[in-house]
Amino acid sequence: METLHIKCPSCGIVLEVRNSKNEKVKKITCPNCQKQLAITFDNTSAPVGSLYKGSTRYQLNEGSNAVPGVPSGIVELRVIRLKDGTIKHILRVLTGEQKVKVNGQSLMQDDEVVLQQGDELTMDVIVLSFDKPQTNHVDSLGQTHEHAPATPKPTKDEHKPSKPSWLLWPVFITAVALLFIYLWPSKLVQQPKTVVEDTIDEVIREPESAKNEDKETDKTSKSQSIKQPIVPDETAVWHGKRVNGRPHGYGTMIFRKATRIDSLDDQGRIAQSGEKVEGNYVNGHLEYGTWFKSDGSIEKILIGR
Repeated sequence: METLHIKCPSCGIVLEVRNSKNEKVKKITCPNCQKQLAITFDNTSAPVGSLYKGSTRYQLNEGSNAVPGVPSGIVELRVIRLKDGTIKHILRVLTGEQKVKVNGQSLMQDDEVVLQQGDELTMDVIVLSFDKPQTNHVDSLGQTHEHAPATPKPTKDEHKPSKPSWLLWPVFITAVALLFIYLWPSKLVQQPKTVVEDTIDEVIREPESAKNEDKETDKTSKSQSIKQPIVPDETAVWHGKRVNGRPHGYGTMIFRKATRIDSLDDQGRIAQSGEKVEGNYVNGHLEYGTWFKSDGSIEKILIGR
């Protein structure tokens, strides 16, 4: 079901129109100005990237894609869409029978890489270039694309600074002077001379104790606010690459005991002892993967960053 955000050409309100019946032209009434509108739907999905072999273009779709000119079972190109709308193109090497390189860097079996705009893929004598799509989110009836309502241009008067009233300056200065004279003696009276010597040691010692308390408070607040990733060898066994001791890249996490799959998982999924998650980790956090449960079922997980 295609959904468009349309700006009414009469009153300027932005409307969300859903094509539940897959119509080419849908007629609606603007709820604000009651104007009749005819909305045209393209009924074609937006492009999600392309591979170029010379001047020949090969369109990519969401899901698994074959790589042009490469036999099946050598590499796999998956296109996934994250929760925030970001599209990722993931190239995975399935076997080491054919030399696979991205931008001149060789990939081994089971290696994965997220393709970026302009990346060059080399597989023996086959050379491909990757093109990442551009996306627009808001359409209008016969007008330019936009992401947010236009900001009105400031008028000439808004650029001119307001003229100060010089007649008020003497009154303002007099008021400040009277306030200063009124408060200054009271401060001198409130400071007893008899306690000056007694407070010298306290003033010297206070910064050290306060400094230690601030450090402990900072440590406590940081430990409570940062969502810590899973640390392998404590609650799970990690089979894959590590960066700074944390899982980073594609691999398998086998859980030793009942543990939350990831602290960033808003669904709070718990893996039991013996269950595993096979997927891509970034700095210790699961980005996406497959959860293999003890009852034999599997579940796809997509968390993102």
